[in-house]
Amino acid sequence: MFALLKYLPLLMAGKDITAAYKAETGKDKPAWASGRLLGAMFATIGVGLAIAFGVKIDQDQIKLLTDNTEAMIGAGMIVYGIVRGIIGKIQAVKRGA
Repeated sequence: MFALLKYLPLLMAGKDITAAYKAETGKDKPAWASGRLLGAMFATIGVGLAIAFGVKIDQDQIKLLTDNTEAMIGAGMIVYGIVRGIIGKIQAVKRGA
């Protein structure tokens, strides 16, 4: 389990450690070394810390957060679409299409 610490910087950067782990150990990557599990662990730790330190959110703050979340998701989708369009165009130019 502590071998995860060696690959933690790669996981935090969103990289796939499967090839690096297999080259070093000769085995398939264990389930605990997945980026999804790491994200779930950070989320759980974050919630635990919020509860432990008494973070309180009232109803007005929840409404504000949900309103802003919808706007951020929409903006994120727009940016994602623009970036994908730019990447697609660059790839098409490289292919000569």
